[in-house]
Amino acid sequence: MNLDVQVTAAQAAKLLGVSKQLVSYWKTSGKLKPVKVLPTGRLLYRYGDVLEVEAQTSASNKSSRA
Repeated sequence: MNLDVQVTAAQAAKLLGVSKQLVSYWKTSGKLKPVKVLPTGRLLYRYGDVLEVEAQTSASNKSSRA
């Protein structure tokens, strides 16, 4: 998949096999920044950014996924 594709939190969660709440937490904690806000209020994220945050999270020794 193209790393510049824009995805919603739900799409990102499904692609990575994580919860939508985790993607939302990444945003709230400042680890993930939306690249666009749709007229409906939905946020879009760059797929490559989502992958990078997921990799950092799973590599963290605080993560239960490590």
